[in-house]
Amino acid sequence: MKTAASIALIGSLLFASGAAARLCQFGYADAVNVRNGAPTLGWVGARNAGVPQDSGRIIPLDDGTVEAHTRDIRSYIQAMNANGIRPLVDLSDVLFSPDLLVNTNCGADYERGNLRSTWKLDHQAFKPGAEAKLASFLALNSSELGTDSIRGFIVHVEVNNNCVPAWRVNTAARMLKDRGYGPAQGYAIAAGYGLDYPDAPQFGISTGMPTGPFPFELTHITPWSYDIHSLYVDSVYNLNKEVIQLGVAGFWNKLVGKLRPGQQVIWGLTALCEPLQQEMFNGSRLAPENRLGTQCTTSPFQGTWPLASVADHWRWFAEQQPRMEGLIAIQWTGPHGTNVLNSAVTGAHINIGNSALTCE
Repeated sequence: MKTAASIALIGSLLFASGAAARLCQFGYADAVNVRNGAPTLGWVGARNAGVPQDSGRIIPLDDGTVEAHTRDIRSYIQAMNANGIRPLVDLSDVLFSPDLLVNTNCGADYERGNLRSTWKLDHQAFKPGAEAKLASFLALNSSELGTDSIRGFIVHVEVNNNCVPAWRVNTAARMLKDRGYGPAQGYAIAAGYGLDYPDAPQFGISTGMPTGPFPFELTHITPWSYDIHSLYVDSVYNLNKEVIQLGVAGFWNKLVGKLRPGQQVIWGLTALCEPLQQEMFNGSRLAPENRLGTQCTTSPFQGTWPLASVADHWRWFAEQQPRMEGLIAIQWTGPHGTNVLNSAVTGAHINIGNSALTCE
């Protein structure tokens, strides 16, 4: 297994804190999706557009009869490393699968757990033999899982909306630590939380933040909340009800209040112009004088200037927060980045990447 040249350097990168934050990570959530057939390589399109990246996500997926734990991801890690990227490895499909035998209600674990019927994601539990599957996956890919190759692991990408309780998150993290893949060795162990609570029913309602603190075995939280445009309370362009009520700073402070000592945040950033953004900037909920005339289509994806504003707002906000370590854009456009974003959006992403790369 590769080892880090300096654990101290890795520690400073992963757990930086202080009076003002520098963004120590920027990448794409769709960086590599490994499935049957051609993989999705989101980082390639971003690289070709000139966006600096030093992070991202690599996702081994179940597909047909092939299970995620049998995926060989070494060549994908090598290609990313050759371009200055150390990804987070997403273990969602390695460890978890839909659990159809339980109540679809999430219960008291999450703020809106009893509104489960409004969300469409599967209730998930550990796969049969999850620990053995993880061991097999780690053994297969061990030569490229050193801290000079990857930043760490995401045990599950959206634990709240898949009704994964804290004890399962902690158990998954402990499986990694017991095998030498923990913070003591320089690895991040993260979990994702989808926090959209939109004022637009067609987009569903997330189950919200945990009712208590985030799981104690995690080093990082990776929240996704895409429908935030303005930093101001009551902005007509915000869809997220909690942001409308609290403002972005209030929403952030609520999240920070649930972090354990030492836990850091890598935030999910909206990157595309899809129906969600159409509703934000030009939807029927807005008065005519508030509409920006943004035309959003789903094929091909077409970014417009408001998305550059979203990116710049979040970069500015993130750089003020000591516990915000980086931003992960939800995805680049199209398979292999074949549809390039609007130049204003690309420019915003270049600025974010340059901010992140100053950390080393």
